[in-house]
Amino acid sequence: MEHDGFMYVNNGLKNGITYFKCNKAQSHFCMGSIKKSIDGTITIVKRHNGHAREPDNTIVVNNFRNVLKHRAATENA
Repeated sequence: MEHDGFMYVNNGLKNGITYFKCNKAQSHFCMGSIKKSIDGTITIVKRHNGHAREPDNTIVVNNFRNVLKHRAATENA
């Protein structure tokens, strides 16, 4: 998931709220995390530290890859 120029990975679901942590948590010891409520509202839980935002082209490539994966899974061959 991308939000505000940072990439996140799913960190679990509790009481209908999905939690995400920075995808650089391991490599850069980043504490950045957000939560997404049922209505789609995103709230920053902890700010990022130790690295800059993702370059725009990385986000575009990831979004395009996800579209291709979705198409491959749903379209008939």
